[in-house]
Amino acid sequence: DVVLGTEVVITKAMLTTELSIPYSDPEGDAANKLKVLALASFGTLKLNGSPVTINQEIDFTDIDAGLLTYLSTSIPGIGESESFQFEISDTGSNIFVG
Repeated sequence: DVVLGTEVVITKAMLTTELSIPYSDPEGDAANKLKVLALASFGTLKLNGSPVTINQEIDFTDIDAGLLTYLSTSIPGIGESESFQFEISDTGSNIFVG
């Protein structure tokens, strides 16, 4: 649970292994970059303190360094949840897939 006004560090595990369908690559290549397709509805994603924009590409080295954060600015209503959409590219092909 996220408390209103609390900043949460987004981790690599949150974006790969902890998803309902975990990230996997047929060749076994590691995740390289995250591309943001849609922003959060109830808060702000930030990279090193600056708001993230749609189509922004973020290196997983920055995510590993704890530079990607989420700040809640409002509370979702009943039946709503917070999310943002993204795709990941791997170190081999560098092609983004969702």
